[in-house]
Amino acid sequence: MSQWLQAFNAARPAQPAFKPDDLRQHLQRDAAWLSRERDALQQLEQALMQAQTVLAERRWQCEQHLQTRRSLESGETLASQLADLSERLNSLTQRLGDLQMQRRLDDERLQALGRKVGVISHVQEMTERIGIGIEVKRVGSGLSRIKVIGPAASPN
Repeated sequence: MSQWLQAFNAARPAQPAFKPDDLRQHLQRDAAWLSRERDALQQLEQALMQAQTVLAERRWQCEQHLQTRRSLESGETLASQLADLSERLNSLTQRLGDLQMQRRLDDERLQALGRKVGVISHVQEMTERIGIGIEVKRVGSGLSRIKVIGPAASPN
C-alpha cells in the first residue's frame, strides 16, 4: 500500500500528500456507502419480486374472469358451472385438510426437536389463525419497535 500511496502522491504534486490514515478513512467511508447501496438494491430486488408475483396473480385472475365470461356467453348453463365449482371446492377442501394434517405432524416433529417455526405474512386471516406473533413497526431513522402479540409472551 505504501508504494501505491507514494506513486499517488507523486502524481499529484500540487495537492497535499495523502497519509495511510487518510486513505483508510476514505476506504472505510466507501465501504460503508457500498454496504448501504447493496442493502438498498436488495430491498429493490425484493420489492420487484413481490410486484412480479402480484402482477402474475392479477393476470391469472383476469384470465379466470375472461374464461368464466366466455363460458357464460357460450351458453354453458349455470348449473354445470355450479357443479364444477362444487367439485373444485370439495377437492380444495380435501387438499386443505391434508395440508392441515401435514402441518400438525410437522409442528409436532419440530416441537419434539425443540424448534419453532416462524411465518412472515401480511394476510390478515393467516395472522388471526396463528394468534401468536411479533409485530414490527417502523418508527423512523432506520429504527423499528417490536411487540409480542398473543400468548407468545409465555416462557415456551
